[in-house]
Amino acid sequence: RMSARGEAVDASTLAVVATATGGVAGGAAAGCLIPTSGKGVPLKRGSRVSLGRLSSCSVVVSERYVSGQHCILHCSDDGRVYVEDVSSNHTYVNGEPIPKGQRVCLKHTDKLALTRRGTGWVYQCQ
Repeated sequence: RMSARGEAVDASTLAVVATATGGVAGGAAAGCLIPTSGKGVPLKRGSRVSLGRLSSCSVVVSERYVSGQHCILHCSDDGRVYVEDVSSNHTYVNGEPIPKGQRVCLKHTDKLALTRRGTGWVYQCQ
């Protein structure tokens, strides 16, 4: 598989695409988690999305070093998306571990990863 930029991607690669406004039922859109091979997961303003191995997570990632609940995306009312590491390992933004328990605002083209070499996402805002 190839991305829109011609880069090789695997089936687990997702893109987080943020929009300033939107028609998501139940509230204005803050963005969307879009898998390269299927349907997206809406990110609604004022909502939170959990990523991890647990079946109760919004996005389930079945990889060895991914915690039950690994990180949380906090979608603010103004459309910004923040990531919070709640894992027993690390969550990475642009290859660097983020501080545990602190919210880091994602910027256009930031790369979010749950493990150093595993599942990753690209944050794209419009």
